[in-house]
Amino acid sequence: MKAGAGKKNKGKVRKAPKSRYTLPKLKNPAHLSLTPKRVSKFLAELSRNGGNVSRAAKTANVSRRLIYLREETDAEFAKEFRAAQRVGYRALEDEARRRAFNGVREPLYYAGKKVASVKSYSDKLLIELLRAEFPEKYRKEAPATAVVNVQMSQADCERFAKERLAELRAKRAAEAAETAGKDKGAKNET
Repeated sequence: MKAGAGKKNKGKVRKAPKSRYTLPKLKNPAHLSLTPKRVSKFLAELSRNGGNVSRAAKTANVSRRLIYLREETDAEFAKEFRAAQRVGYRALEDEARRRAFNGVREPLYYAGKKVASVKSYSDKLLIELLRAEFPEKYRKEAPATAVVNVQMSQADCERFAKERLAELRAKRAAEAAETAGKDKGAKNET
């Protein structure tokens, strides 16, 4: 037996494994407080940047978790939060419309140098705007089935089902017979 073999980890301190859920060390723990000034800065930034909570929280120096916790617990804040997000989303929609209709100037390069600019329009944005505004007209796929209101008695339904089942069985039997005939023909040829 080797010297010290019976002594497990004596004198060594084992480190606990790192958890995936540990909070990062904060450079500025002051961002954990949600002051009225920070709330107003957050809401203003949220409405300006298209409803992006992460960017607005970073600009206002506030934790995103704290924002969502406050939204769950404070009805007045939740109302203001949703209103600011709607304003931000409208700004996104306005920008999409502008790009679809008015286009965007993009630089044109030749041999690594900018020689001109070209106005390009976004057909994809225009299509998506049309789909959002008129979903019944510009949906991606036409409906596969149509709904027909047919009134049948129970006896008529049962008779129809039996007739359809008999047709399907006859079709299956014909296909099986045809397959069997092909198999016999292939064996006779060899």
